[in-house]
Amino acid sequence: MGEDGTKYIVLSNPAIAPVGADEPELSDTPDEPKASSTPEGPDIPEEPGTPEEPGTPEEPGQPGAPETPEEPGQPGAPETPEEPGTTQTSGTIQIWSSANLQSESEQNEYCKRVLTGKGDGTAEYEMIYCAEHAETAESVRTLLEQAESEEETQDAWQQSIELWTEALNAEYDELFTEATDMEKPFILEERTLFWLQLTCYQDELAERYADDPAAALAKISEQLMNKTADVCYEAHTAPENRIDSYVTGRYTGLADAAPAAPCLRDVTAADTGAKYRENLCERHRITEEAIGALLYDAADNEALANAWKSANQLWLVELDAITNERYLAADAEARAQIAAERVSFGNWLNARETFLKVLYPDKAEIVNEVVTQTIRSRVLDMCGENE
Repeated sequence: MGEDGTKYIVLSNPAIAPVGADEPELSDTPDEPKASSTPEGPDIPEEPGTPEEPGTPEEPGQPGAPETPEEPGQPGAPETPEEPGTTQTSGTIQIWSSANLQSESEQNEYCKRVLTGKGDGTAEYEMIYCAEHAETAESVRTLLEQAESEEETQDAWQQSIELWTEALNAEYDELFTEATDMEKPFILEERTLFWLQLTCYQDELAERYADDPAAALAKISEQLMNKTADVCYEAHTAPENRIDSYVTGRYTGLADAAPAAPCLRDVTAADTGAKYRENLCERHRITEEAIGALLYDAADNEALANAWKSANQLWLVELDAITNERYLAADAEARAQIAAERVSFGNWLNARETFLKVLYPDKAEIVNEVVTQTIRSRVLDMCGENE
């Protein structure tokens, strides 16, 4: 628990920024042109040019956490909770709107997520778009509202992918332009490997959702939306302003809920934001509880970084377990896709970790926590696909 009474919790891979923080520069801007990336085909955009080799860490993703809480503790409702927001219907992505989100979106110059509720194996949080990405989300919402058939819905999700692809490439270009010469090769490698793993993931989803292609496209659209928020945050916020919002928040305690089967991660789209709700399965609640105990015992930054490193390994075990289950149950063609997706995700995770180490050279706890949350998010997605 921090000095102000704030309690610390585990939350899934958000692009978080402190409310009301000033917009800093990432670094001095070199006189160098922007990187460009052109979408290829109707699905996933073409990867940007091959980056210089920046070196990749040996381990696939080390856990990390944000700035040091003096005594990170177990989650609980603080004295002054925020409203948890509107409860959303589980299932496919729905339309959701909020005047509060719209008001905040107009004031924010970068995207962020805010925790609104936490319970035993459950969590609720909201993403608030910056003004620019609120417009992208509004365009997506309009496309989905106008779709009147399964075919039109599929087309709407495909157009959503193209809109978020354009937005993400614009953020990557800005991040690259503002970066130092030393940072640029790492940005390019992470960018290239992100697109590669997303292509592999879409191929695997297309096989899994052969009877519901719109569902597969919706998942890819969500991946792009979340990644756009991540890069928007990192392009507009200096490292010293990345506080411990990943594990800290003022929130409402949620009522106890029975474990989901499998994990449930719903997102409700809105023109200026999105609301997420998680309900973990019994197996992954055990993993979450073990990680909570590790974080509770961490007394300083070094201990917190080590705790997230251990959490990293726990979620990697779960990721490989789900991947192996799918692999053994698949035919030869599907096995090739599953293996390619897992390898490409690991390669991107390495590149992501390397870039974060460059961005936060003296904050291993942040690097390790961000990478851990990336793994956790993929585990929950894959678990939820096992319906």
